[in-house]
Amino acid sequence: MAHRKHSARAPLTLSVLAIVLFLTLLSWICSDSYTKNEQSLLTQPHFAAMLRGIHDGIYPLSPERTHVPDWQKIPEEEKAPDAGAGENPSAPDTAAGTEPASFTVPPESENEVVPAADYGNADPNYLPPSDFSYAQRTDGIFAPDGTYYPLGEVDESYFSDALFIGDSRTDGLHGYSSLKNTASFLCKDATSILDIDQKSLNFYAPGSDTAQEMTAEQALSAAQYGKIYICIGINELGSPFQSCYGAYVRFVQKVRQLQPTAIIYVEAIMHVTKDTAQNSPIINNTGIVARNRALKALANGRDIFYIDMNSAVCDTDGNLIADLSGDGVHLHASAYETWHTFLRQNAALTDSTQSSASQSADTQDTNAQGTDAQSAEAQSADTQAADTQEAGN
Repeated sequence: MAHRKHSARAPLTLSVLAIVLFLTLLSWICSDSYTKNEQSLLTQPHFAAMLRGIHDGIYPLSPERTHVPDWQKIPEEEKAPDAGAGENPSAPDTAAGTEPASFTVPPESENEVVPAADYGNADPNYLPPSDFSYAQRTDGIFAPDGTYYPLGEVDESYFSDALFIGDSRTDGLHGYSSLKNTASFLCKDATSILDIDQKSLNFYAPGSDTAQEMTAEQALSAAQYGKIYICIGINELGSPFQSCYGAYVRFVQKVRQLQPTAIIYVEAIMHVTKDTAQNSPIINNTGIVARNRALKALANGRDIFYIDMNSAVCDTDGNLIADLSGDGVHLHASAYETWHTFLRQNAALTDSTQSSASQSADTQDTNAQGTDAQSAEAQSADTQAADTQEAGN
C-alpha cells in the first residue's frame, strides 16, 4: 500500500521539478534583462531575479517594460529642469519683471564627461528618456551662484577629513591604494543608489582594516567631514534611469543636510572594458556615459563638484583599458593608485584649501631654512674642530 501511495505522488513531483527546471532555464536565457553586475547567484539566483523583474513589469523575452512600479518613479519636482543648452539659469528672481540670473560653471571648476564608443547594443529601456534634459540643475543646493573654485592638485593631507562612499569599486580603492591610510571609507559590494539608505555598509576609519557596520545616515551623522566623495552606479545599470536619477538627487540632498559645510564630489561611474561593453545590453559604456552626463548636471562648481576618473583609466575610445582590469569592470589591485593619483590632481582649490597649501608651503620653507641653518652650523663646528686639531698638531 505504501508503495502504491509513493508511486501516485511521483507524477506530481516530476511535474513540479519539470516546471522549476523550465523556469530556471528561461530565467538563465533572459538573465541579461534581470541580473545586475555584482549580483551574487548565492543570494539571488537567476530564477529569483526573474520573479523580481516580473513584479516590476519586465517579462521574459519581452523587449518593453510594461509599467514602472511606484517605488521606482521619480517625483515630478526632482526631474531635471528644462534649460537652454547654452545657459544655466539659477533660481528666478522673485521681483516682477526681472529675468533669472545666468551662470555657467567654468571648465576649470569641473571635469568634462568622458565619452565612449557606442556599439549599438544598449537596451533602450535603461537609457534616459528622449526628453530628458542634461542642462545644469538650477534648484536648491545644486544651483550655481557665481562663486566657483578651480580643480587642481593637492597633497595627501587633503584627504584627512574625507569620507568615500561607494560600492565594490570604492571598496577596492580602500583595499588596494594608500588612500586608506588618510581617508575614511563607507562601502560594500553590490551597493546601489536604490538601497544605500537601507543597507548596512562597512565603515573604515583611516588606516584601519577593521570594518564597523553602519548605514549611510549613521555614518554621516556620527562626524562632520570636510569632503564627501560619492562613487556609485554600476549596479543600477539594470534599473530604470529615472528611478536611479531621482534616488541619486535625494541622496546628495541627504548628504548636504547631514554635512552642511562639506564639499561634495560626485564621481563619475567608471567605464567598463570594450569586451564587456560590446557583449552586454545593460553593462555598457553607452548607458554609463548617459548617466554620467546626468550626474554632471548636479555640480555647481562651488561646493558640489563633478570629477571623472575615466580620463585616467580609459583608452581613446572611452573603454576601460583591458590591462587595468581582470573582469572588465573592476580595476586590478595595482591600478587603484592610478585612481588615487587622479583624485589628488582633481580637488577643489577653495579659499581654505589654498590657505592650507600656503601654510604647508611656508612650513616646508621654514623647515628647509632650519635644515640649512643646522647644516651651516654643523659645517662651522666641523671647521672649528679641524682648525683646533691642526693648531694642536
